[in-house]
Amino acid sequence: MTYFELEILTHVVKMLKTIETKIMHTQTHIKLTVQLEHFLHTLQILHHLANRDDQ
Repeated sequence: MTYFELEILTHVVKMLKTIETKIMHTQTHIKLTVQLEHFLHTLQILHHLANRDDQ
């Protein structure tokens, strides 16, 4: 393996690690977004029930 090939491989590995990190962050954001949507939906249900009880 030449020095040049080693440089290319090193660069590719770094790029893959960066992509992997971004994917992990994205998955975390997706999970948080889904949890937030569930929370907001629950609040809407509670709000609806509270308004219904007032009438």
